[in-house]
This record gives sequence, C-alpha cells and structure tokens, in this order.
Amino acid sequence: MNIIQSKTFNPYFNLATEEYLFKKKIENYFFIFRNRPSVIIGKHQNAYAEVNYAEIIQSNIPVVRRLSGGGTVFHDLGNINFSFIVNREGENLVDFKKHMQPIYELLLEIGINVKIGERNDLFIEGKKISGNAEHIFKNRVLHHGTLLFSADLEQLKKILNTNPDLYRGRAIQSVRSEVGNIANYLENTIHVDRLIQLIIEKIKVKNAGCRIIKLNFENEKEIRSLENTKYRTWEWNFAYSPDFEFTKTIKSNNNFFTCFLKIEKGYFTKIHLTSNFIAEDKLKQLEEALKNTKYEYTLQQRIVNEWRIANKIKTDIFKAFFNN
Repeated sequence: MNIIQSKTFNPYFNLATEEYLFKKKIENYFFIFRNRPSVIIGKHQNAYAEVNYAEIIQSNIPVVRRLSGGGTVFHDLGNINFSFIVNREGENLVDFKKHMQPIYELLLEIGINVKIGERNDLFIEGKKISGNAEHIFKNRVLHHGTLLFSADLEQLKKILNTNPDLYRGRAIQSVRSEVGNIANYLENTIHVDRLIQLIIEKIKVKNAGCRIIKLNFENEKEIRSLENTKYRTWEWNFAYSPDFEFTKTIKSNNNFFTCFLKIEKGYFTKIHLTSNFIAEDKLKQLEEALKNTKYEYTLQQRIVNEWRIANKIKTDIFKAFFNN
C-alpha cells in the first residue's frame, strides 16, 4: 500500500486527489489530509438543504461535493480526513469495519474509550468523533473517514443549523448527531500532527510493504485539471443536487410572504409567490425576474435588491428563499 500525506489544506485539490487516485490509478493507497474551513457534502445530497447558506457566504466557507455518499461534515484544521483506496475482489466489496479497524485500534491504544456505532461511525461517551462513507468503482473501493480532533464545534453548529423539512425531494439527508473532539478525552495532550503520524505508523504496521510516496508533477497537473473542471464548479457542488421543491413562509405581525420553488439541475423551473401585503403584480415581476436563473445566493440577493419595492422589507423577503 502507498501512503500519501497531502501537503495542502485546499479542499478542492484534496477531494480531486481522492478521485484521481481512485479512478486513474490501479495501486492501493492510504491518503491522509486536512482542509481549511469548508463544508463537504455527500454525493447524493442537496447542498441547499444541508447548510445555512447565509452563514457560509458571510464566513466565506466553500461547499464541496465529494465522490462518496454519506452525510455532510464540517472540515477545518482540527479535523483529520483519511481515505483507503484499494482493489477488492468478490461480491461484497463494501467492508466498513475492515477499514475502520486500524483507526479504532489506535484510538484505544492512546487511551480513548471509543465505540463503533450502528452506522459505522465512531463515538466517545455518546458523542460522534468520526463519520465514514464508501464508494465503489469497478473493483476499486474508496473508504473515506473523518476524525474530529480539535475542530471548531461552534462554527460547525452554525453552518449545519438548518431545517431540512423545508425541502421535498430524493436527496439523502444527513443524520445529525452530537459531536465531540478527541483532544478533550486525551489524558496526555498531543498535537494533531502527532496523531496523524501515529495513524500513518499504524497503517504501516497493518500493511506489510507500505511505502510513503509523494505526488509527482504529472500527478499534480492532472489533479489540478480535475479540481478546476469539477470540484470548484457550481455545476458539481450545487447543481448536481437532486431536483427538489422548497416552501417557506416569513411572518411578521399579521403579514406573511410565502414562496414555493421548484429547482431542477440548480435552476428555477417553477416559482409561486404569495403575500397579504405585497401587490400581486409586484410578485409576478419578481417571479419573472427569477425564472430560469440559478438558485444561487448572491444572484438571488442581487435580483431581490433590484426589485422595485420598499427596501425595508427586501431583507425579510430574501430570507424566504433559503434555508437560513
């Protein structure tokens, strides 16, 4: 098995590296990395339903869709990400416990009383510290896992504070769990870099003939291309979301504003607005302005701001369009 430790905190590049090693190579790999603050969603999720859109815009935090399924996770430099990319034979290629075992054993060895949950996640005293997902391509298996070591849990809660019930569609919704940081349960303090090295050493023990390698220039060139043509694009990160319908009502005193939206491949295909304090012709103007545009925060904000209606209510109206 080849071990690669990423030298960048760029989430777009790191997820592109996963796919490159998974689909373009034939060797077995263990890839370990950290990302700067970012939200990573599962392949089959609705990006809009998973995040507080206003919060990620304000905090300038990217949303990136990964290749594997599973739920949404928040990454920062206190979160360790690891991937097993291996060739498997036979009918049952999925084997979560096999890939989680070395991580589970290591945590026990450093004094963490860790448990494996029903969904193949890891818990400490009932708090989730690791989520895992797998993806199959031909005879290749990508097992992706996370380890919350010293993540900003307050930021995590703000960004993932959503109401998924506003959405109707076929997207996979995240199962929210109370989370915790490994660092809070260690008797002897260690740095996140030290835990990464311990993980690498454990993988080497478990896999005879392991070698640590680096990506070469040609590897990085292909990964950069994949990063720019896929992982940085609105089409992959947002428009790839399954089609959905969204309904939300904003109330203030005795006034209300309701929007019904149908989004297909990231674009408005149906809009119906109702209100008891805005004239119907004004609502029709906004419906026409939004028709066939991207369901995208800054674009909708600009369209609403250009709408010919009193400025004092535009902010509340705009809130109706997203899961804030």
